[in-house]
Amino acid sequence: MPGPPIRGRRPKVRVYAVPLPGYRIEGPPDYTLGENVDRVIRDHFDVHRIIVRAISSADHPPLTLDQLAHRIRAKGTDRYDPERRGVAHEQFAPYHADLQGGPFGREPGAASFFAGVMRHFYEDAPIDRGRPLRIDLLLIYDRDALVPADTPDPGSPRVRPGLETFLFRFKDPDRKPEALIGLIKIP
Repeated sequence: MPGPPIRGRRPKVRVYAVPLPGYRIEGPPDYTLGENVDRVIRDHFDVHRIIVRAISSADHPPLTLDQLAHRIRAKGTDRYDPERRGVAHEQFAPYHADLQGGPFGREPGAASFFAGVMRHFYEDAPIDRGRPLRIDLLLIYDRDALVPADTPDPGSPRVRPGLETFLFRFKDPDRKPEALIGLIKIP
């Protein structure tokens, strides 16, 4: 299994493509397809040392998937435009988070890790985006290059208990690209 990145040198970002032509969001996705993505993650990353962030290029118009991946590799994050506000910005603002993601692991009742993420983007994305989203890019981060986001006052109206477990900041904000160790494209 690959070890931690060598400090002082930017590690090479490993990029993989997992075509899932059967993954559609016009109706409930075929969640069994998630195992194909899980296999690539298990085969190429130490699953105990990563945080995975899933995104949809639909949230990044007019960029193509390849253009978006290129920008993310250069910046280390999909927050490449300081003027652009993320989805649910007001809800996440008290946490001072750089990204939302989670460790590799299967949710209860999910057929695979990626199946659980697919479900969130299909069932939960309509709440804040008005429509389901198809995930087409996973950002794989070195867990040791991230720290938990701030835990704001629990009495704040924008705070949801437990949300902070999925919110992170870069340990060294000047070295974001070094935290990114992989990208998985899902065309």
